Amino acid sequence: MKKILLTLLVVCIISAISLTVVHLTGGLPPDGRPGCLKFFGVLACPIIAVVCVVLLVSLLLNKRHVYYGGLMAGFVVSTWFSSRNMLGLASCPEVFHLKSCYVVFVSMIGFTILGVMYFREKMKEEAGGQ
Repeated sequence: MKKILLTLLVVCIISAISLTVVHLTGGLPPDGRPGCLKFFGVLACPIIAVVCVVLLVSLLLNKRHVYYGGLMAGFVVSTWFSSRNMLGLASCPEVFHLKSCYVVFVSMIGFTILGVMYFREKMKEEAGGQ
């Protein structure tokens, strides 16, 4: 369980950082829209990268409360952009013909499910070992 979660988090970090680099170097997707939208003036891609780093480090250190706090931040950002995209107020960039804001939202759901399963298992191990 932990290996799957760590792998997915590393993919999230690499993806968010690469989108940030593409955006900052002026590279644009084929449709010409910017690669990263802004969340109150701050690029969303680095925010998601930081969220994924927090999730990764908290998982490695077995800090479930920090992990869940990171998930909350990720859900806030991804919900903001997903809802704005649905309402037509913003247009999320597409990665492999998928809206990136929806991919991040679904990823946060996956990180929640896998994280809860991992930390429950970890708590059972700790309770059984005492």
